Amino acid sequence: MLKDIGCPADPADIGIGPVILKDTLMVCKETRARYTVLQLAWDLSLLDQLSDQLISELKSKQRI
Repeated sequence: MLKDIGCPADPADIGIGPVILKDTLMVCKETRARYTVLQLAWDLSLLDQLSDQLISELKSKQRI
């Protein structure tokens, strides 16, 4: 929907590369004082693996 109205919708659209995206995903769980899916992934020691999978998928689709 964002692309349909001309807004940035992918990390590449705003100049975010894989390194910055990885760093962001690893620390953004600290942004809010509530339990989120990112905190759950961290608690289960899955956040690193899941963020790598997301970045890999975005790269394969040339969205990063």
